[in-house]
Amino acid sequence: MIRHSPLAASSGCPIADGIALGSDPCIVLIFRELSAGDRRLVEISRRTGFDPQCVATRLRRLEASGMVHGYLDSSALKRRIFSLTVKGRAFHPVMDAIQGWQQRWGDSVAA
Repeated sequence: MIRHSPLAASSGCPIADGIALGSDPCIVLIFRELSAGDRRLVEISRRTGFDPQCVATRLRRLEASGMVHGYLDSSALKRRIFSLTVKGRAFHPVMDAIQGWQQRWGDSVAA
């Protein structure tokens, strides 16, 4: 079985690429957090339960793919804040569809 890493080079199949992105629990929870507003890495880590290194790795990938934008805040500490780009916000309906499907059919699907 070929395992496709989220945000890696395209597999050539848009469906497989989309599923790979939506199947990474860390990325899904990062999207959930950023959908609620701009966040710092430590906030995302704390709210998702993923360690900061995992979150930082995914944020770098999402930023490189154009789905997330990182910028420095205006405080003296100059911490990086992350937000969804237009491309990242366009993924929100996909997340809603997955959530709706899971709520309706998830109990009948073997893990």
